[in-house]
Amino acid sequence: MFVDVDVDGDVNDIKYHRVYNDNWQQVAVYRADDDDPKELFLYHQAGLDGSGGSSYIDAVVLRQKNDNSGWTNAADGTLEQRYYYCQNWRADVVAIVTSAGKMMEWVKYSAYGVPYGLPAGDTDSNAVTNQTDVDNIDAGPAYDVRYDANLDGSITAADSSRVSTNFLGVSLGWDALTNSAVGNRRGYAGYEFDEAVSKYHVRNRVLDSHLGRWTRRDPLGYVDGMNVYEYVGSSAINATDSKGTECDLFGTQYPDDWDGNKTATDLKCDVVCKKLGGAGQSVCTDKDKLLCCACTGNLDKLIRRKAPRYPIGSKISRILGICALKHEACHGDDGGSCPSPDGDGGALISRTDIPCSECKCYGAEIECVKGVECNGSKMCESILAARLKSLEASQKRNCDICKKFGDTWSGEIDSKK
Repeated sequence: MFVDVDVDGDVNDIKYHRVYNDNWQQVAVYRADDDDPKELFLYHQAGLDGSGGSSYIDAVVLRQKNDNSGWTNAADGTLEQRYYYCQNWRADVVAIVTSAGKMMEWVKYSAYGVPYGLPAGDTDSNAVTNQTDVDNIDAGPAYDVRYDANLDGSITAADSSRVSTNFLGVSLGWDALTNSAVGNRRGYAGYEFDEAVSKYHVRNRVLDSHLGRWTRRDPLGYVDGMNVYEYVGSSAINATDSKGTECDLFGTQYPDDWDGNKTATDLKCDVVCKKLGGAGQSVCTDKDKLLCCACTGNLDKLIRRKAPRYPIGSKISRILGICALKHEACHGDDGGSCPSPDGDGGALISRTDIPCSECKCYGAEIECVKGVECNGSKMCESILAARLKSLEASQKRNCDICKKFGDTWSGEIDSKK
């Protein structure tokens, strides 16, 4: 990242290095050869006591910045400025407040993300804070949050004083995400905004909000439909695409313990599932020490058949895996009808004598799959339809046997779920 400090058209003045974690989240910005950062970002990490991965990838808690030395000067090792990011249901950054809880700026967005910036103290929302706004605050109107520059729940002389001192003359408006004094780059859906070109960097692609489309083809091909430039199947109000490759799926949340780490129980499930052709993930009940395995490798095979270009471990694969885990957790809720392996953790690879429990637990998995929202992705809909067809057929077989024999059945059912 370069900054043209002297505005002479030469963009080789200062080089900034953006640092990312393993999840492709920007966590820091360094200037040139500085040893200390100019900015640090903290993200939401729901689950596992704050170390999990249940949160949206671009859900930002705050930014810390080395501000008193100036953005273009060497970092001095102190991040004295802390701003908190307020995001809406779609993760749009709609307001920025100080560490003391005082307003810095608001942002509104068009359906596809063109920003409309509003500085603090802009009481009439015309994108300019001027003397009229100060007079409006001094007039002591009924409470309106736009007048409450301190966000302390009341409109007083302290609000007009803060606006007069810090924001008088600040102008934002259409296609202006931030005031230079704030220097925010996070906008629509939490994406990284490039003010120089008025576009968003979204990891694998660039989003042009004025056109409402991507600037290049989807690297995964036709996973979201036949138009490889279309943004989230034209469902921009309720969908995001945080990787720039496929619509983010809603309706199924990751459980707190889904962290990708292998436990001893997971390794036992791997032994079981290896015989069935795929990796495993487990759900156990402490009470009965039962082992229930969801063999997610078989789900990847299904996805490969329906969408050859979908990557193994894609989001829809993980979500279907979570639905399979809910199936297995249902067995534990039934009081221990999931079969236990032998001492080596995996000799028993088929389900027997549990048709009534399977009938019920397939229902739980089917309900989970039906709750996944594809947001216009035809490939996603195709994958879900194929999965539902398979699950409903398996449920019918088990339910039919349950109705006829109850739990006295001694044959093998669904050896390859």
